[in-house]
Amino acid sequence: QLGHGDVKDVWFPFLIRSLQGKAVTSLGRGHNCSWAITSTGKVWGFGTSGAGQLGNGDTDGGIGGSVTMPVLLKSLQKHHIVQASGGINFAMFLTEYGELLSVGYAANGQLGISFDKVEELDRTYTSAIQRVEHTGIVMKLVSCGDSCSVALSDSGMVYTWGSGGDWALGHGQKDDVFTPKLVSMIEADPCVAVSAGGCHMMAVSHGGRLYAWGR
Repeated sequence: QLGHGDVKDVWFPFLIRSLQGKAVTSLGRGHNCSWAITSTGKVWGFGTSGAGQLGNGDTDGGIGGSVTMPVLLKSLQKHHIVQASGGINFAMFLTEYGELLSVGYAANGQLGISFDKVEELDRTYTSAIQRVEHTGIVMKLVSCGDSCSVALSDSGMVYTWGSGGDWALGHGQKDDVFTPKLVSMIEADPCVAVSAGGCHMMAVSHGGRLYAWGR
């Protein structure tokens, strides 16, 4: 996930030479993978791809399921990506138009697609890019926890989905949620930022009030 072409630990900041001149403007990371987003919305990924979560259309990568050098994610080339975030074995990508795309492990709703679509997959994970089901809702920020995600809409509404373990989704129950669901408890207090930890989430409102839930 360091992108230096090997699997060695690096003790000090070391330039990723293969990304020189690519005009990287944004970064994203998952449990064991990383993404670099350029000014033109292209995404370069490196790290673990065992469940397809890297987005390179592969579930191997070559060295123990890992890609050690940044690779251009051709599966996203038709989109202008502005943000990337990942969990343990899945990833989310946000386009300039507020659309969320996903890839990787799907069994607990991580990918934001319906249960019926998950059942149609050949396995419990996929290397094919999926469209998160949030028709009519423009997203402006996404953050992934271990097995769940939180997103913020352009109207300040907060949506969560994925594994409901440890009360991580904020819906007052531990059930998995397969598509983005409004966190109704804070609907009346529009938010400006959201963030997910391993099994907890946080949101801050326009008025500076901070909400937190999960474990």
